[in-house]
Amino acid sequence: MTVLFILGGFCFLQSFKSYQNEFNHILDDIFILSELHSAIQLSSKGDKTYSENLDALKIQYDDFLQDIEEFSLLKDKHDLAYQLNSLFIQRNNAEIESIIRDYKSVMKFSTPSILHANKHKEYLSSLYTAVRQNQQDYIFLTNNYRTSTYFILLAIVIFSSYIFIKHYAHERARAIESSNAKSDFLANMSHEIRTPLNGIIGMAELIKVTSLSGEQTKYLNSLIISADGLNELINDILDISKIESGYIDIESIPLNIEQILDDLLVQFQMRAQNKNVGLLKVIHPNLPVSYLGDPTRIKQILINLVGNALKFTNKGHVKISVLPALDDVHNIRIEVEDTGIGIPENKRKNMFQKFSQADNTTTRKYGGTGLGLAICKNLIALMKGQIDYKSNKYGGTTFWFTMNLPQSNLNQRFNALQVIKDFSPIKGAKILLAEDNKVNQDYAMKVLGDMGLTITLAETGVSAVQYYKNEQEKFDIVLMDCRMPEMDGYEATETIRQFESEFNLKRTPIIALTANAIKGDIERCQAVGMDDYLTKPIHRTLLETTIYKWLLGNVDPSEQSERLLSIDTPNSTNILDATLYNEMKDVMGDDMNHIVTQYIQSIPVYFEQMENGIKRSDFITIAEAAHPLKSSSASLGAMKMNEICAEIESLSRQTAPLSEIINMVGEAKLVSTKTIDALTQAGKHDA
Repeated sequence: MTVLFILGGFCFLQSFKSYQNEFNHILDDIFILSELHSAIQLSSKGDKTYSENLDALKIQYDDFLQDIEEFSLLKDKHDLAYQLNSLFIQRNNAEIESIIRDYKSVMKFSTPSILHANKHKEYLSSLYTAVRQNQQDYIFLTNNYRTSTYFILLAIVIFSSYIFIKHYAHERARAIESSNAKSDFLANMSHEIRTPLNGIIGMAELIKVTSLSGEQTKYLNSLIISADGLNELINDILDISKIESGYIDIESIPLNIEQILDDLLVQFQMRAQNKNVGLLKVIHPNLPVSYLGDPTRIKQILINLVGNALKFTNKGHVKISVLPALDDVHNIRIEVEDTGIGIPENKRKNMFQKFSQADNTTTRKYGGTGLGLAICKNLIALMKGQIDYKSNKYGGTTFWFTMNLPQSNLNQRFNALQVIKDFSPIKGAKILLAEDNKVNQDYAMKVLGDMGLTITLAETGVSAVQYYKNEQEKFDIVLMDCRMPEMDGYEATETIRQFESEFNLKRTPIIALTANAIKGDIERCQAVGMDDYLTKPIHRTLLETTIYKWLLGNVDPSEQSERLLSIDTPNSTNILDATLYNEMKDVMGDDMNHIVTQYIQSIPVYFEQMENGIKRSDFITIAEAAHPLKSSSASLGAMKMNEICAEIESLSRQTAPLSEIINMVGEAKLVSTKTIDALTQAGKHDA
C-alpha cells in the first residue's frame, strides 16, 4: 500500500511538473528571432529601422539564451525523472544542442553581410522543429503520468476495499462462530442444570403426595416455587438461544384469538385475585373469529406481557385488548394495559434488550431476568410484526404489538359441528384404520365401534397397503396416520392411489390422521391423494361428523381446501388439559385407567429410544420416538408434553445441534414427571 501511494504521488507531481518546462517561451523566442532576422535583411544599413531591429535582435537573443539555460531538457542527466522519461520517449537533445551551438557561433561573429545571409534561418527552422517535437513528447508523457495516477488511485481503492472486505468477512465469521459457541454453551449449561433440576422437582412432586406436617408443606411449596422459577429461567435462556441460532419456525395454522385469551385468563386468574387486580379482555366486534398463525408463539408473547403487567401492578386492572390495526382486520393490534408503576421514558432504548429492566431496583424488588421482552421482540419480528409501549392515563404502561394474520376460511369448524345421534344409515360400513400408536388405536376403535362400524386395524403403512389390496372392494373409508414405521401414510396413500388407477378401481376416501396442522403438511396430504385431514388430538364429534359425511357422500368437493384449512388445534399448553382428558374419559369409560397406564409405561420406553438415537447421532430414531409420544400425549390432553415432543421431532428432522435436542429431551423428562403426577391425581379424582 505504501509503495502504491509513493508511485501515485510521483506520477501526480510529474504530471504537473512537465508543464513547467518552457517550451512555449523557447518557441516564441525562435519565432521572434526569425522575424527580426527577416526584417534586418529587408532593411538598409543606414535606415533607422535597421538600427532598431538590430537592437531588438540583440535583446531577443539574450532572452533566448536565458530561456535555453532554464530549458529542462538540458538539466542534469542523473536526475531520476530524466532517466525515467528517457524510457518512454526518443530524445533529440544532442541535435538541439548542436544547432544552438552553430547558431550562437553565427551570432557571435555576425557582420552586416552575415546578418543579411540566410544561414540563420536554417538554424532557427531546424531548432523550432526539434523543440516542437520535444514539446509533443512531453505532452504525451504528461498524459501518461496523469493516466498512471488514475490507475494507481483505482488500484489503491480496490486493494483497500479488498483488505476491508477480507477483514469484515473474517470478523463476521468470528462473530458468528462466537454466537454459535455462546448458544451451544447456553444449551449445554442449561442441560447440565436441567438434569439435577429434573430430579429435584420430580422428588418434590412425589413428596407432595405423602403425609406432611404444615411446616413441611410450607417448606416444600417454597422449594417447588424456587425450582419452577429456575426452570422458567432456563426456558427463557433456551428460547433466546434457539431464536439467535435460527431454530424457531413460525407455524401458520388455524387459531382462535378469543380462545387464546380465555386460556390466558384462566392461567392468570388466581394470581390476579391474590393481588386484588382486575383481569379484563376486550375484542373488537368486527374481527374474524379464526386466523392463520402460530398460537403457541402468540400465547408465549402474551404470557410474558400479561405476567409483567401483573407483576408491576398492585391495584387497578390489567386489560388485554384486540383491535384491527389501520382499519384492516388482517392486521391486528393486541394491547396489554396495566395501572402499575409505569416505565420512565429515558429507559425506552434498553427495554427490549437482553437482561435489561427499567433499573436495578426493579430486579431486586420484583425479580426477573430481563429476557422476556427480548424474546417477545424476536418472536414478533419472526412474525413480521412490531412491538412497543406507551404510558397510559392511569400512570401505568400499555404494551402493544401488531401482526398480519391471514383470515382462516372457516370459523371454528369444530364448534360449528352438529352432533350426530343416529348412525344407523352408516351402520356396518367397513373402515381401514392405519395407526401405530396404541393409545390412539384404542380411542379411534372405541369411537368407530360405538358408531356401529366394522374396523380393520393396520399398525404399519405396509400392512395398510396389503389389507387394502386384499380387500379393495370392501373398505368404505381409510383413516391413515401420516407417521408410521416401515412405510409412512404419505407413501401408503400414493401406493393405494396407484393401485386403484392400475386396476381401474373406485376411489376410496382416505382421511389423514396427523399431529402436524401446518400448511405444508396439508398441501402434502392433498398432493399424495388424501381427501380430508384430521388433526390430533382428534375430537370425537369431529371424527364422527367427518366419517358420517364421507360415508353418505355429503362432502362438497369445492369446499375441500377450506375444510382442510379449517381444522383447529388446542391452544392450551397446560400440563393436563381438562377438556381433552375428560373427552377421552367419556369415550373410553372404564378402559380409561388402562389407557393411562399404557401411556405412562410407554414414556420411559420412548425416552430410551431418544437417548439411544442421541448417542448414535441418529436423528431419524430420535424423531420417530418423539412422534408417537407427541401423538398419545395430545390424545390424553397432556399438551405441554405434546408441545415439547413436537419440538424434539421438529429439531431432529432439521438435524439441529444435538445440544439443542438434548436440552429438549431433558425438559420433556421434567414435564413427564408432572404429567404422570397430574394423570395420577385425575385418576384418583375419577375414582
